[in-house]
Amino acid sequence: NVEAGGGGSVIVIDAEPTDVPTRSTKLKPEDGVEVLCATVVFLVALLQGCVLTVFEKHMRKRFPEIDNNEKFQRYLNPVGANGNGANSSEPNINRLFARIGIVDALEGFACTDTPDDDLRKLNDLYAIRNQIAHGLVRAEYQFGEEIYRIKRLSVNEWTKFGKSFAKVFESHVGGKFA
Repeated sequence: NVEAGGGGSVIVIDAEPTDVPTRSTKLKPEDGVEVLCATVVFLVALLQGCVLTVFEKHMRKRFPEIDNNEKFQRYLNPVGANGNGANSSEPNINRLFARIGIVDALEGFACTDTPDDDLRKLNDLYAIRNQIAHGLVRAEYQFGEEIYRIKRLSVNEWTKFGKSFAKVFESHVGGKFA
């Protein structure tokens, strides 16, 4: 329910305790997909936070004279191809780090046993996130020949990939910082 209140809207969550799933409540298959899709969106947000944290660290090394003023915050703002804030996909990560002189930040990046697939996985994960975040919630997504099914196992695999990415990314970028 939305109720008007004092110059704006107040959102009132109108749910009975019996409406909230418990451990004994079985979710419908479509509810499970929605929960897993939300997990994908949160995972990508964590990856973006990781990328921005590493960027901030290296930006402070490159430009120690910039403190937490407005100029510093503008540097931290990720920029996509269209000039707006963007997710940390491969091209956007490279574009972001180029702002501080680290060209092709992800060149040679590997965080799993299949390094040739790492950047494809990263880009596909962001593409799936974008579709979900813009309202396309479904049980599977296809990019090129790859079909991604949204199920607990695939979300667990992406989570493992995210952890591996986070462990390796900072040292990888640090090795390019000269």
